[in-house]
Amino acid sequence: MPPASRFRADRVGPERVPVMPRERARAGRIAHRSRRVRGVPRRAAPSATTLAVGCESCHAKERKQVSEGHSKCTSCHEPHSGAGAATCASCHQGEHKSAPRGHQECQSCHQPHSGSATDVTCASCHASAAKTEHGELAQGCSACHRAHGPEGIAEPPACATCHSTSALPGLHQVGKHQGCASCHTGHGEATPTAARAGCLTCHADRKDHFPEAPRCANCHLFNKAR
Repeated sequence: MPPASRFRADRVGPERVPVMPRERARAGRIAHRSRRVRGVPRRAAPSATTLAVGCESCHAKERKQVSEGHSKCTSCHEPHSGAGAATCASCHQGEHKSAPRGHQECQSCHQPHSGSATDVTCASCHASAAKTEHGELAQGCSACHRAHGPEGIAEPPACATCHSTSALPGLHQVGKHQGCASCHTGHGEATPTAARAGCLTCHADRKDHFPEAPRCANCHLFNKAR
């Protein structure tokens, strides 16, 4: 065994282990190289249970980003290839199960190591909805939606939560006119049938009443003024 003077105790991993200077220098050059797998160094560790280097030796940036619960690299990565060995849903089951279709690819909105939100906004994917009357509310989309659970609003609330029927103007006060979805989308826009065809579903006997008129509401007012 070489004399003790040829060894040096470096802080290169979770344990203080004796590392030869020459071997330490070679470790950087052979890191993640193998004829079979591109992964961790193939050189034998000082013992069967202690690695000469930790993941943070090369992945310091990622190590600084990780949040509590993400700090053990091998919880998510295969140690030799670095490939993902576990999905987010392995730990975040509640969030994954409650996420609507299109929201289950966690890394579309979250940074994988810190878990923090990226610069992606709802409008990045839901551009048309973001330009609607409800999409431009100061409260934002979270007033009626959640990206995923378990927190937040599970289902969009009833229209009357914000639009009290007693305060609605004009012909909105008629009981049969208070089914919002008959004339409006969930984001507040008028439906394509609201102009005339929608009215005729109930008022079929008025189909010959000014048949050229594009909108019944031009004369039969639902708002205070037009």
